[in-house]
Formats: sequence, structure tokens, C-alpha cells
Amino acid sequence: IATSLAAGEHEDLANKLHATNMFTESYWICAFCINQHASICGGFGPEPLPGTAAHARWDANRQDSASGTIFPCCDCAERKHFNDSPEECELNKFDVMMAFLHGAVPGFRQLIAIDRSFQVFSRIWCVAELVQAHTSGI
Repeated sequence: IATSLAAGEHEDLANKLHATNMFTESYWICAFCINQHASICGGFGPEPLPGTAAHARWDANRQDSASGTIFPCCDCAERKHFNDSPEECELNKFDVMMAFLHGAVPGFRQLIAIDRSFQVFSRIWCVAELVQAHTSGI
């Protein structure tokens, strides 16, 4: 699909999607749903005690797995909202949004992109989405 879009073959792609009954499929891409600038863009969380397994995990999660470089933190001025301001916080609403979409969109499903080392299953938000999808019958 990406190749066809990049080549400007929009009409051909639309015809192929119609022919396979895939033109009406909808996907929720979580990365576009949560404004991370209003929450987690400014850091990696508190540093665990050096030399512990928790510190090794924390340190690995803040680095690019291919290059080893530490991800840059954002210096945006966006006000951060966590569970201490639940109305403004976006992190505490994905389960409600998934349940809503499942009820409102016929055939709503979840597509999971899994990395080669299966790290997606060690990320709490990813696991929480999988649990919510299972609980909702998605």
C-alpha cells in the first residue's frame, strides 16, 4: 500500500481495495490518539537504582535499539497532565475509547505491529491495549 501511495497510484490502489472488500476497513492507530506532548515527551521517568535489573530495563528503553543513542527528550512547553489531573490527562482514556470504537464501528478490529525481538510485549501500554482489546472482544 505504501509503495502504491508513494508512486501516486491512488486510483489503482482504491480499485484493488474495493475488489478485495478492504476499502471500508478502519484501523485505530494509537500513536495518533494520544498527545504525548501533554504527557510523556519530557523524560524517561525516575531513574532506578544503578546496577539493578530495573535500571538496565530503564536504560535500554531510553535508547535506540539499533544505534544505542539515547532518545532526545522534548523541550516543548506543553503543560503535562497525568492522573493527578484526570480530566485533562489523555493516558487514562484509551480503554474507554477502544470500547467506544468497538461498539460504534461495526467490525472494529485491532492490528498489532510486533517488533523482531517482541519488545512490544514488555511495554505496559501495549500490553494494556491488548488486555482491553481482549476484554472488549475486539
